[in-house]
Amino acid sequence: MVTTENWHYHGNGDHETVVNSTTDPALAVVVARANGTDPCAAAMALCVAEAAGYAVVIPTICCVGILLNVLNLAILSTDRFPESSYTYLTALAVADLLSLLFFGASGVGRGQYAYDPGWNAFEAYVYFPLGSGTTVASILLTVTVTVERYAFIYHPMRSKAWCNRATARRVVAATVGVSAALSVPRFFAMRVGDSGRWEFTEFGRGEYYSAYAVCVYFGLVSVGSCLSLVVFNTLLVVGIHRTHRKRKSLVGSTTTTARARNGNKNQQQDDATLTRTLVMVVCLFVAGELPSSLTSRSLFVALVGGGGAGNQDLLNATNYRIAVLVSTALVVAQHSLNFVVYCVFNRRFYAVLRLRFLQLVRCCGSKTPDLSLNRPSPRAVETREPRSDNVTVSLVAVVTEI
Repeated sequence: MVTTENWHYHGNGDHETVVNSTTDPALAVVVARANGTDPCAAAMALCVAEAAGYAVVIPTICCVGILLNVLNLAILSTDRFPESSYTYLTALAVADLLSLLFFGASGVGRGQYAYDPGWNAFEAYVYFPLGSGTTVASILLTVTVTVERYAFIYHPMRSKAWCNRATARRVVAATVGVSAALSVPRFFAMRVGDSGRWEFTEFGRGEYYSAYAVCVYFGLVSVGSCLSLVVFNTLLVVGIHRTHRKRKSLVGSTTTTARARNGNKNQQQDDATLTRTLVMVVCLFVAGELPSSLTSRSLFVALVGGGGAGNQDLLNATNYRIAVLVSTALVVAQHSLNFVVYCVFNRRFYAVLRLRFLQLVRCCGSKTPDLSLNRPSPRAVETREPRSDNVTVSLVAVVTEI
């Protein structure tokens, strides 16, 4: 999980020096000389890479991701997605959108306004608690929709009582409440010091907060969610194969009518499409979240070596700082790319997106062919009643009499 801990502490225990050394070339040279390295090569190159990454690359990814999540909301909020799983995915798009807003604002501020008291106040009182809260909400919503889909696949009869949109809305509200509760200690962990720079409070430097950060945020939210998602994702993949075999047996059955077989086939195809979409969303989530969790400051020091949270040698290591930059880019991309997953693995989402695009082009006055827009969907063609020949005969008789 990317928080202020691994965005802004890459050096020694002096928080102010650490922050400045990653954004100010002059201070980067001082830190490099203090560590016995070549200030004109390694330190300056790393400083430039971090400045470009945090101030340019990551905000750019955030801007693209914000636009894509707005498109997710515009499509998923239509009545073409009545299943409860899409209610969770809509809430996930909102959480990802807010997370990207916080990440982008923090990246721009860190790269351009590192000495500004206003930006430091934003980091301490807004980004650190609220940005982490939206990230936690995104994690919990991903877990929730995966568990809901598992129940629907493996216990379809019993899950009908609570796999509905009304229940999904209540669960989303409860998830937001839990995320807010988990973020409460972060409101008291940071402040703006007398120098105008943000710093940890006594509570933030204490043992209780350290235990809370490692056990709750890393152990329960990050690692716990990733492990549970891996397990449920594996079960969903097995469920997809089982559904595919069942669909084949249904097609070959002679005891059901053609219309019943087509209806069941369409429903099973929709279920399989939604399940595949969720599987890819979970894979994307784990790929972005796990590296970020493993590079968190307190965990890195605990795993690699002792010396406390302000261990200078470990936290100022070049490899660690590069790993933090890469993991930050990965988690920001993870919040941005669900739209691509929906377009590639969910034909219904792509069809609605294409329809909305054509309608927008038509509203703008562009001449476009009407074939794609007015052509009925394949399902409508399959389920349309054949025209009765009796109706045709009756019409001919009436005309003859006239």
